[in-house]
Amino acid sequence: TSNPSCDAPINLTSASIGETTATISWAAVAGASLYLVEYRVVGTSIWTSVSSSNTTEILIGLLPASSYEFHVQTTCGASSTSAFSSGAYFVTLAPPCLVASNLASTGATSNSVNVSWDAVANASGYMVQYKPTGATNWVQVSSTTSPLGLVGLSAGTIYEFQVQTDCS
Repeated sequence: TSNPSCDAPINLTSASIGETTATISWAAVAGASLYLVEYRVVGTSIWTSVSSSNTTEILIGLLPASSYEFHVQTTCGASSTSAFSSGAYFVTLAPPCLVASNLASTGATSNSVNVSWDAVANASGYMVQYKPTGATNWVQVSSTTSPLGLVGLSAGTIYEFQVQTDCS
């Protein structure tokens, strides 16, 4: 007798996507004894393989804010396997961009001051805004690190400042 045909899975989906995890699933194939899942970051050449007897697999250890592709192959019996399914895609979430904290100012002179804040994980930079208290217009300065020296200030003036985190 010949081996039964073994179809590739269809209806590949992803759900419960986090920063480093994703749940993928596909429609069951009649006669399937095992599924081989392969996934990778889009554009790379190295696939990670996982065998599963279920039609759902939780992928862990993924890179945050990354595009992934996956496909699935069916094994039906001892020597019958399908081609890989068409690929499906998902994107893992980016880590949250937290608010800068512990804002402080030190080393004030008649026309300058150093402002500082605690570094934020995953931050690519910061937008610092400052103005004389009661003024309506903010002056914006970008920075990649803390502290930041503000210069050209008016003597005898009280200033306020705020810091916005950029995690792009």
